[in-house]
Amino acid sequence: MPRTRTGSVTTRKIKNSDGTTREVVIARLCFTDADGKYHDYQKRAENKTEARRILDKMRRSIETHGQLQIDAERMTFEQLAQWYEKNYAVPAKFDTNGQKVHGLKSHKDVIQRLHALREYFGKKRIRSITFTDLENFKRKRLQIKTFRGQDRKIATVNRELAVLRRIFRLAFNNRWLLDDPFDRGDKALISTAVEIRREKLINRDEERQLLAACVDTRAHMRPLIIAALDTGCREGELLRLKWADIDFETRTIRVLAQNSKTLRARQVPISTRLIAELEQLHQEAADKQNGLVFGRTSHVKWAWDKVRQAAGLPDLRFHDLRHVAATRLAQGGLHPFQVAAILGHTDPKTTYRYFNLDQVTLQTARSVLDTLHGKPIGLGTERKDE
Repeated sequence: MPRTRTGSVTTRKIKNSDGTTREVVIARLCFTDADGKYHDYQKRAENKTEARRILDKMRRSIETHGQLQIDAERMTFEQLAQWYEKNYAVPAKFDTNGQKVHGLKSHKDVIQRLHALREYFGKKRIRSITFTDLENFKRKRLQIKTFRGQDRKIATVNRELAVLRRIFRLAFNNRWLLDDPFDRGDKALISTAVEIRREKLINRDEERQLLAACVDTRAHMRPLIIAALDTGCREGELLRLKWADIDFETRTIRVLAQNSKTLRARQVPISTRLIAELEQLHQEAADKQNGLVFGRTSHVKWAWDKVRQAAGLPDLRFHDLRHVAATRLAQGGLHPFQVAAILGHTDPKTTYRYFNLDQVTLQTARSVLDTLHGKPIGLGTERKDE
């Protein structure tokens, strides 16, 4: 427990700009916190009565909110970022049911985004940061090239601003901020509508090329690629699968909450061709219960690069296979909510991104329009002149 003092009210002589001196009243409160750190807070007052009120307010503030409440007036963004990284940007922890109780699954990404925010806002006092400062950060950040010399994407800056918004919301809830600068227009500042969405799909012929390239040292990629195409699971979700997560009788895969990006468990159906691949892998598995289905937890970037190069698809990303799966489910007639449940989306807007206007969809639309053009106007009846 911190050891606080009652404080003191003193007077101090200070020099004026013209060389003369005058006395000012100082309210001073000193204490040692629970970590053994000594704090000395001093504030000027108009008179001794006001100084005593200030002392009383500081003591109550410490008892209720800790010393950071008093520090808020001079707290810099760097200090706030350190607090956030220590208390929130930490590895996720799960209970016995696999539900997240604390931390962030993507804490490494958040820490990386914090770096850019610290560089820009680090020395600024948090109460001095305005909405205009946020706009200036976004504009200047977009002008800075990436370390590879490429233009920085608006999506990248949006993610950084989202972290900043989260930090400021926490500071506002703790009463360290009197006003949240994002309240002035965060929707206009973080606009996902202007982000360029990647729309890379492969057709059946390209899929056959991809699977045909899975030979020799690349043969282990075949079941993993089929799983991505037929389940829509993310790479990390597939690589963390254990045999205990596979139900061969019901032909379903159980994606655990701690293995999912959204930290929510879900079930995914297994197709006929995928069940054949899994059965073969299961026969060869040494640990048929807790062993990894695909034999590895790390990224398969090297092998994937070799496969896509051999297939003549050098610009294809592994995540694009999830995109293909979602589009095929949509083309098959599944409702967007059903597709969202299989993919593990929490926001319907994310699912709608996967409903693409590919050539199959366009041809279907043309057929519908051609059919309608050949029919009378109206609901199945001829239009009659009135």
